[in-house]
Amino acid sequence: MSERRRAPSISSSSFAIPEDFQTVHGINDTESTTSTDSYASQDEEEQLFDPVTYLTDTLENALSSLEFSKAVAKQAKISGQLKSKELELLRLYEESQGRLQELHDTMQRGLKTLHVVYRDLKLNKHKVEAASQRISNKYPIEYNQARDKVLRRDTLLLDDEDVNNNDNDNEIRI
Repeated sequence: MSERRRAPSISSSSFAIPEDFQTVHGINDTESTTSTDSYASQDEEEQLFDPVTYLTDTLENALSSLEFSKAVAKQAKISGQLKSKELELLRLYEESQGRLQELHDTMQRGLKTLHVVYRDLKLNKHKVEAASQRISNKYPIEYNQARDKVLRRDTLLLDDEDVNNNDNDNEIRI
């Protein structure tokens, strides 16, 4: 199977008559030419054909088309790699967008839960303060004794922790 070439194998410029041909051979544009002159000029044109130039040009065109083919193959390979990376980046972008949306939804649920917990804590704080106020008004003596006991217990616990921390610096308490 023969391959088609992109460039012509024979350059038309190699068959063109050079501009200085007419002056070299003494042909003048104003002179009339006869039929024998036209045959003579065809013989001279055939003598202008240079087989070495023809072969050189043909070989050069073949090599340049080979280099062109290699360049096109390399470009196609690089283009394929770029397209592969582009598709991978698009896939990763879509995955990250999905993950970002999941995290956003989780954060929104967490914020709603936080507001519910904050509201419940605030409500419970008001209930404890109201109950504490009612108990202190109804049983002031017992309330103050219990409060003093709790405060003493807190200070005793703090003092014990300080003593224990100084004695056992290497010991970890849970």
